[in-house]
Amino acid sequence: MHSQASTLRTVRVALAAAVVATAAVALSACSGGEAAKPSPAVSVSSSPLAELTGSNPDALGGDLTLKLGAVLPLTGPQNYYGRGPLRAVELAIAQVRAAGGPQFELITKDHKSGDAQAAVQATRELGQDRVPMAIYSFAAVNGAALPGIEQYKILSLDGIGGTGSFGQGKPWFYGTRSLVPEDTYAGVAEYLTTSYPDVKKVASVLTDYGPEVVDGQVGAMEDALSDAGIEVISRDIAPAGTTDFSAIISKINASDADAVITVQFGADPGAFYKQYRDSGADELVIGSDINSDMIANAGAALEGWEFASEYFDPSVARNPLGEYFVESYEDAYPDAGPPDSYAAGAYEDVLVFWLLVQRVIAAGGDPSDSQQLLDALEADPVFPTVYGNGETGTFSINLDTHTVDSRFLGLYSYDGSKVVPIASYNIGGRDFTLQ
Repeated sequence: MHSQASTLRTVRVALAAAVVATAAVALSACSGGEAAKPSPAVSVSSSPLAELTGSNPDALGGDLTLKLGAVLPLTGPQNYYGRGPLRAVELAIAQVRAAGGPQFELITKDHKSGDAQAAVQATRELGQDRVPMAIYSFAAVNGAALPGIEQYKILSLDGIGGTGSFGQGKPWFYGTRSLVPEDTYAGVAEYLTTSYPDVKKVASVLTDYGPEVVDGQVGAMEDALSDAGIEVISRDIAPAGTTDFSAIISKINASDADAVITVQFGADPGAFYKQYRDSGADELVIGSDINSDMIANAGAALEGWEFASEYFDPSVARNPLGEYFVESYEDAYPDAGPPDSYAAGAYEDVLVFWLLVQRVIAAGGDPSDSQQLLDALEADPVFPTVYGNGETGTFSINLDTHTVDSRFLGLYSYDGSKVVPIASYNIGGRDFTLQ
C-alpha cells in the first residue's frame, strides 16, 4: 500500500491539469426564492482523498446523489467570509466525487452577512427541500437559524464560526471550529503576562452581533484576563461595516487602558486599527482576525497588527491532507490567494459529511436520513484535519458542548507583507509556547 505522502507526490504531477475552473449550474440558489444561478465550480479528474481521509473503500457512496446545503454570507459587508468557504466547499465536492464518493448537490443560501430573517428563510427553504445536512456560518447566523435546524432536523456543521458560546449543545448543530474569540483568550492572557506584564487594564471593541453574542465574548475575555490580574475596563460596540471609529477611539484615548482587544471581522478591524494609530495612540492592540479586506482597508497602517485566532496557512498544513488542500485550492483558484481558516473549516466540513455517509452505508442504512447521519457522528465524533504537521491528524467534537475539544490556536503579527507567528497554544491555553 502506498503511504499518504507517496500518494500526494503522485497526484501533484497531474494536479494543475486535473483541476480546472468551469461554470456549472449545481442547484445553487440564493435565499429569497430566486431562480437557480450558475455557480463557479471545479472539475477534478482524480483525487487521493479517499486514502488521505482513511475512507472505507467498500462504502464510498459513488452511486448516490445527496443534497448538501451551505448557508453563507454571499453579499453584505462581511461577504469575505463566504467567498473562500464557497470555493473550498465546491472544491471538496469535486474531489469527493473524483475519489469515488457521492455527487453532493450543493444548495447555497445567502444570509447577507448576518441577517437574521435571511437565515431563518434559508433554513426553512432547506428544510422544505428535505436537505439532510448543511454547512453554516456566523454560528448558525448568530442563533437565528438554530430553531429551524432543530425543527427540520438538518445535521448542521459550522467550521467557519464554530458554535459560539451561546450555541453550545444545541440540537443538530455542531461547531467544527474553535470558539473565536472565546477559546483564544487563555493564550492571550498568558501572552500579556509573559510579554506585557505592565498591561493591567484593557479596553474592548466589538462588532454588534447581538447582546447574547457580545456578552459571551466579553464574558470569556473577562474570565481569562481576570485570572491573570487584568481588568476589562470598557466595552464599545459598533455595527458590522462601520467605517468611522472616531468616537470610540476618543473614549479609549481618554481612558487609562494599557491595551485594546478588538472582536471585529471583515474590513472593520483594518479601519479601526488605522484610525487608532492615526490618532497618535501606540498602545498594544490584539484582534481576532486578518483577511484581505482589512489589509486593503488599512494599507501600510496595518503593520504591527496582532491577532489571536485559529489561523490557517500553508505553514500549519504540513501534513498530506493539508498540503493536498492548499495545493489543489491554489491551482483551482489561482487569483484567490492561499486558503484561510474559514475556507479550511468549510473544506473539512464536506469531508466530515462524506465520512458520515460512509459510516451509514457501511451499517446498511440510508445516508439521506439526517437522523442516521447524526447517529454516526455521535458514535464516533473524530475526523481528519488539514491542520498540523507530520501525518494527517484528527479533531474531535465534544458531544455535550457540540464544539471541538482541541484546535491549533496562535498569536500572530502582520509585518506589512506577511503574517508572523508570535505564540502557539491549544484551547484553554494548553501548551502555550512563544515562537
